[in-house]
Amino acid sequence: MNGINAKAIVTLLFGLGLGIYVMVEVLLARTSSLGQLYLFMAVGAFVFGLVNPRPAMYLLMFCTVYIDVFKRLMVVGGNPTFQDVAYILAIPPLLVAGSIVSVFLGATVGRGKMTRDMFISLIVSVVVVVVTVAGTAYGSSDRAGLGKLGVIVNQGFYSFLFFTLPVLFPSDEDRRKLLHFSFLTFIPSMFYMFWQRKFGYADYETAYLMTGLTIEVKNFAESMGQVRCFSTFNGAGTASTLFSIYVLYCFVPLRPGNAVPSVFKRTGKWLLAPLFMIAAYFTIGRTGWFCGVGSLLAYAVLGTKLRARFGIFAGIGIFVTVILLAPIMIKDRWLQIMETQLKHIVLATTNDPTLTRAVMLGSVQDRVQGWANLTTNTMIWQPFGFVASGISVSNTTNADFHWGHDALIDSLINFGYVPVVLGLIIGGYLFSRVFKYMYSLPREALAFKNTRLCIALAVGILVGAMGNGAQFRNFPQNLFFSLWLAIPFATYQAAMRARKSASLAILPEDQSVEERTATSKARRVRGLHRPNPA
Repeated sequence: MNGINAKAIVTLLFGLGLGIYVMVEVLLARTSSLGQLYLFMAVGAFVFGLVNPRPAMYLLMFCTVYIDVFKRLMVVGGNPTFQDVAYILAIPPLLVAGSIVSVFLGATVGRGKMTRDMFISLIVSVVVVVVTVAGTAYGSSDRAGLGKLGVIVNQGFYSFLFFTLPVLFPSDEDRRKLLHFSFLTFIPSMFYMFWQRKFGYADYETAYLMTGLTIEVKNFAESMGQVRCFSTFNGAGTASTLFSIYVLYCFVPLRPGNAVPSVFKRTGKWLLAPLFMIAAYFTIGRTGWFCGVGSLLAYAVLGTKLRARFGIFAGIGIFVTVILLAPIMIKDRWLQIMETQLKHIVLATTNDPTLTRAVMLGSVQDRVQGWANLTTNTMIWQPFGFVASGISVSNTTNADFHWGHDALIDSLINFGYVPVVLGLIIGGYLFSRVFKYMYSLPREALAFKNTRLCIALAVGILVGAMGNGAQFRNFPQNLFFSLWLAIPFATYQAAMRARKSASLAILPEDQSVEERTATSKARRVRGLHRPNPA
């Protein structure tokens, strides 16, 4: 028809109709017009992850840092509700969900193939999700509606990265690029922390805090004369954890093609380290500071197999020692004495509100009380969790008594000691395999650098979780923890596949060489009996 493409016309009309519908729905929204827009963006996120799973992972890295900014901006378009908040927070998991479906369909009905490694990764991911979601569903029995759904999504859903990451980022260079992009997204957020410290919260940020949709409104009561900054993240604790952990990345030379970085580039990254430290300091989040220290120490000990073994046993020994000393610390009021002395030292030298609040150890007392329960209260040791034993989970924390805040006690309450011990055994075995492979590599290999860095970053989250179990529950820490473990897992899988392929490729070649050798010998032997023409 004179070169007219009917398919293009239909597509154009459909796109125009959809655009008009979205625009009308957004403009006529009863709550927040931006909140209504985020609903359509969430649907688009799933479609984008389904169609372009690899670019969706890069968009996911952007969302880990800046998704909360879009959430705060909802006050500009009206009066947001919890449902509007759910729309914007659904974008990251829907990006992952789309990529999961894309990889699965590609391996089952597409051109790809469901390999043995992919099947194992899928089974492991499904088991982790089922166990964590089941425990969370029981443990969050006091929640309902969107709140409970959000907890369930955050608990274990991102473990599907173990299934998708090896397919979407098959090479060490691909995984290095993803890590580097994630680091770059943090730099503007880090500089915004200095802006927030200097000028305070923006008007729209203050308006959002006052809506009652976030617990961060407590920052007004806890400021002590100084704004508690949290930059572009959902809270000061999250900002403190991630800024502190990414200090390590400033010292790790990961360059394209595993090239040696120039002095200028290396120095530039080093200069970012103190800026990340200061940004973490502005949050007054002490748990995050310990996360950063844990990552740096983990990276140092992971340099050699001997140091790694020493670091593992030392870390476990220190944590066990703290648990055993916890009842004594409470009885003899160690923390109260320490807090009094620290306040005396700080007030004698400065009146900085950040330092004054940093030496208040009330929340540390709650952590120590939880650790003390591990040795003084046998009720916490149930084989399959509180609900299975008929104990009400909602009564585990009140104004007078705390079971604990850390991930270990959370796991004992939700799952029980049998699944916890079993999980530790399986996790220990898997890590032993990864460590064995990692230390078989040259220290300058990109695979070794990626694996060492990611394990150290994950250890930082683990250190924080031993004091605050929310590190495993809150976005984006839970996503980063899964990502930083999935990358070594993908590296190990790729290496095992390469070794298997190499062995299969060598086998026919060896056989042909032997056959040629045997034939040559037979010819030489026959030649000895051949009569001489002379």
